[in-house]
Amino acid sequence: ESGKETRTCTVCGEKKIREVPATGHSFGEWTVTTQPAAGKKGEETRICSRCDAKETREVEALPLPTENPFKAVPEKSWFTNGVLYCYAKGYMAGTSADKFEPGATLTRAMFVTILVKIDNADASGYTDTPFNDVPAGKWYSKPVAWAYANGYASGTGNGNFSPSADITRETLAQFFYTYSKAKGYAGDGAVDLSVYTDANQISGWAKNAVSWAVGAGLISGTSPTTIAPKNTAARAQVALIVMNYVEKIAK
Repeated sequence: ESGKETRTCTVCGEKKIREVPATGHSFGEWTVTTQPAAGKKGEETRICSRCDAKETREVEALPLPTENPFKAVPEKSWFTNGVLYCYAKGYMAGTSADKFEPGATLTRAMFVTILVKIDNADASGYTDTPFNDVPAGKWYSKPVAWAYANGYASGTGNGNFSPSADITRETLAQFFYTYSKAKGYAGDGAVDLSVYTDANQISGWAKNAVSWAVGAGLISGTSPTTIAPKNTAARAQVALIVMNYVEKIAK
C-alpha cells in the first residue's frame, strides 16, 4: 500500500500532501507446510518480512508406487485397487513391510487416524477428550481428541470411546456421514432401506448414516436383501470404501 507525507507551512498553516510509493513485499524463502505424499499434493508458504502477508502454493504430489509390496494382496481382486490406493496416499499402512492383512478387522481408534489423514489435518494440538478410556499419550489420543473437538466422532456411552472396539459397518457409515455433513459433502443421497430384511437391526443413531452411505455408493448390501449393519468391516473393505469416498465424495 502507498503511504502519505504531509508538510505544513509555518506562516499560514497550509498543508500539502504527497504520496509515498508502496515499498512492495519482501517475501522470504518458501517453506513446506504440508509434505507431499504419493498421489497427494503438498503445500508451501512464504511470508513477507514487512507486513506478514502470506502466499501459498501447491507442491506436486509424489508418484504413486508401481509395485505391490503386499504378499496377500493379489494383482487382481475386488480390493486390490483400494488397498494400493490407501497405501499410496498414506491413509493406511501395512501391518508389516510386506503384509496388509486384508481380512483383519479395523478398530475405532484406527479409523479415526485414517480420518485425520483424509482431512490432511494437524491433530498435534488436540489433547482433551471427555472419554475415560482415551488417556493422554496413546497413539490414538490426539486423533480421537481432534475428531471429538470437530464433531466428527462421539463416544459409545458411559463416558467411553471404545478405541479398541472393532468398527462395524453402521459405525463406519456414521463416521463418514458425520464428517461429510460437517464438511458440506453429504448432499441428499439417502435411500429407502426397506429392501433389506435386516434393516430393523440398524441402530437408531445410525439409520440416517446408513441410508446416506448406501445412497452415496459407499456401502452396499452383503446380499440383495441384507445390509448386515452389525458386521465388522475388514481392512480390505475399509480401504475400498475410503478410496471411493475420497475420489467420489470428498473430491
